[in-house]
Amino acid sequence: MPKSILIFIALFAAYQFYTRPKNLSAYQVDSGCNVVIFSTSSCPYCQQAKAFFETNKIPWCDKNIEDSEANYATYKSLGGKGVPLVLIGATKINGFSAARYQQALAESSAPTHIPQP
Repeated sequence: MPKSILIFIALFAAYQFYTRPKNLSAYQVDSGCNVVIFSTSSCPYCQQAKAFFETNKIPWCDKNIEDSEANYATYKSLGGKGVPLVLIGATKINGFSAARYQQALAESSAPTHIPQP
């Protein structure tokens, strides 16, 4: 096999390794939070996600990706492609879904006040 092809394969493998999404928990993103929402100011689904946690008295931290390069970099490192991107403990949820939030809260150590049906 030509040397240039081997170099290309090695560089491609290194690129794939260093650019793959990371598995971070909410606590690793913000040590004061077990629920983190990556959002933008104009996102209606982000507002729904925030309202869900507010209504259910669940503490959360907002990481607006428009206002902070650090927030944006973390969001991208998690494989972010849309907002909201919600971390509940070690669970990553793309978009707004009350049912998925409830399930992740039940499976995590996140403080929750959601009444069970």
